[in-house]
Parts: sequence; structure tokens; C-alpha cells
Amino acid sequence: MIRPLRAEDVPAALALLEEGIGPGWIGPDDLRPGPSRHLVVAEEGGRVVGAAACAVRPLGEVLAELPSNGRARLGAFAGDDPATAPVVVLDVAAVGPRYRGRGHYAGMLDSRMEWARAAGADIALAIGWAPPDGCHIAGSVGRAGFARLAELPGYYEGLDGQCPHCGRPCRCAAVLFARRLSPAGAAPAPGAGGR
Repeated sequence: MIRPLRAEDVPAALALLEEGIGPGWIGPDDLRPGPSRHLVVAEEGGRVVGAAACAVRPLGEVLAELPSNGRARLGAFAGDDPATAPVVVLDVAAVGPRYRGRGHYAGMLDSRMEWARAAGADIALAIGWAPPDGCHIAGSVGRAGFARLAELPGYYEGLDGQCPHCGRPCRCAAVLFARRLSPAGAAPAPGAGGR
């Protein structure tokens, strides 16, 4: 079952996220919902087995934070959308190792995109961690209709978290994915996709 995160879920959600993405990347303050932030958990047998977050932000703000190649590819994907257009950024998500392969990640992804549509977003973005063994969310977001826009080398360098693969600083790349949330959302904009 996928449902909104409740206050009593925070310790379990935080532990799952730290196990999945490494310590230092997220804290309890990041697990506070708000009018532009949505958090969900996957529950199985009364136990929180997955957690995910997203936030609706203006397109221009997101573009300004990306490296030049990501900014160019997302700008092409967005086309004529104004800088003030709301987009949803699917920030963190993790499912406990024993509970993977049961549809929890896909369910949390669907739930966040439904919330984003209701919040007025037309574009969903996911930035996937890409250690040397590949981007772990690529299959799930690909099946959900996301286009792979760009690889972002060194994206996490200078940030404070500890990478489960390379420690601190994280030297892994990230991959930027996007899709439209309109009814024809799975179809990428012309020129989008690939690297």
C-alpha cells in the first residue's frame, strides 16, 4: 500500500533513505510535507518498507541549479514553457532491500506524479544517482515514460552526503530524466531523449 507519510513514519523512512542513498543526504527536516512538498511511504504488512519525496518548483529555479548540459537538455524538453511553470522534482526514494521487486518503487512514483498533476505541474523530473554499476532508477522511470535527457558528471561533488560507493566526496554522475504529466505524458518532447 502506498500512502502519505505520517509523523510516526519519519524514523523508519529516514532509516530506509539513509540505507538506500547513504548518510548525510537527507535529514528529518527534509521529511516535512508542505504545500509544495509531498512525501509517501510504501507499507507492507503494517511495516514501512519504502519512502519517497517530491517537490513542485518553478522551472526557471530548477534550470538555474543544473549544470550547463542538463540545463540545455531540460530547456529543449520544456520548449516554450515559461520559467514560472511548475515542475515536480522527484527527489529521493528508497525501498528496503528485502522488499524490492514488488512494485513499491513504481507505486510511490505513480503516487507522486498524481499529486504533482493535482498541484499543477506538467513536467516531472528525476535525477538518478549513477555509480559505476549504472543508474539504479533508469529501468523504473523508463517504464514510467521518462526520457533520459543528460548525464551529469560529478553532480554530487561538493555536497555533504556520503556516497555508499565512493565515500566523501561522491564522484558519481547523475542522470536527468523527464516526462510530461499531461495525458500524453509518456511521449517526450521533440528532440528529447538519449544522451
